[in-house]
Amino acid sequence: MADTTTVLAIHEGLGSITMCGCGVVTLHLGGVSLRMEVSGFSQLETMMREASQELHTRALNLASARLQEAAPTLH
Repeated sequence: MADTTTVLAIHEGLGSITMCGCGVVTLHLGGVSLRMEVSGFSQLETMMREASQELHTRALNLASARLQEAAPTLH
């Protein structure tokens, strides 16, 4: 059986994600390639989503704090 590679996603300037015929998912970022089973890739996706949500929450909290600091105090 010939090994086939399927491109799952590409983002110009960032990298790509492929899956080989044996079912291994490879994340390509610049000169780094990370190979993992599908279950590991799913766990990575969950972890990345959680981190992204945390970054978003922190950015909103920081923006809110800056707005409160800049707002004039009325007595």
